[in-house]
Amino acid sequence: MKNLKYILLCALLTSSMYASSIDEVINNMVKTYGGEENLKNLTAYKQTWKINAIAQGLQGIDEREVILPNQLKTTLTYEDKIESRVITPTQRYKTFNGKKEEASGMNAQAMQLQLKRLYSPLVLKSLTSKLQLEDYQNYHALVLKQDNTKVVYFVDKKSFLIMQVTGIIYIQKEKIVFKTSYTQFKKFEEIVIPTKEYKSTNNIQTAVLTLDKMESMIIIK
Repeated sequence: MKNLKYILLCALLTSSMYASSIDEVINNMVKTYGGEENLKNLTAYKQTWKINAIAQGLQGIDEREVILPNQLKTTLTYEDKIESRVITPTQRYKTFNGKKEEASGMNAQAMQLQLKRLYSPLVLKSLTSKLQLEDYQNYHALVLKQDNTKVVYFVDKKSFLIMQVTGIIYIQKEKIVFKTSYTQFKKFEEIVIPTKEYKSTNNIQTAVLTLDKMESMIIIK
C-alpha cells in the first residue's frame, strides 16, 4: 500500500511539473511573438504570398483571409486555374474555377490542418489542457490531437519561435504527413510573423512561399 501511495504521489508531481512546463513554453512564446495584448489585436488579417509550386512546376499567388481561431479562406491563383478553400465553424467547401464543392473526408481534414497551422501562441494558450509536450535537443514540441488528426508545433528552445508545424491525417492504417517550415520572420504591428514557408507532403517538397503583403482586418460584431 505504501508503494502504491508513493507511485501515485510521484505521478501527480510529474503531471504538475509537465503542465507547468507547457505553460512556461507558451508564455515565453506569447512574449516572443509580441505580447498578449498585441496578439489579441491581430486575430484577423489578410496575406498575399507568392508561390513557387515545385511539384507542379507553377508560379502563383496564395491569398489568405484568417480569422482566428476558426475561419480561413485561401485562394490559390495560377495562370490556368483558381482554387479557393473555405473553412468556418459551419462550412467546409472549395471552389475550382468557380465550381463549388463541399469538402469532406481527407479534404476537410487537410483544410482543418491548414487552419490549425496558423494558430497563434495566444490560441495555443487557450488550448493548453488539450496539448502535450515533447522534448527534443533543440525544440519543444507542442502536440495537439483532435478529430483524428495530429498537429505538432516545433518551438525553438532559444528563440521560442515556431520553426515547423507538422500536420498528420490518419486514414485507416495509413497516414499523410504535411510539413511547413519557417526560415524568415519580421514584425507586423508589433507581432512577429513568418515570411518564408517551405511545404512538403510525405517528405516530398511541394512548394516555397514568400510573403508579399499583409494587412489587418476589421471585424464587425
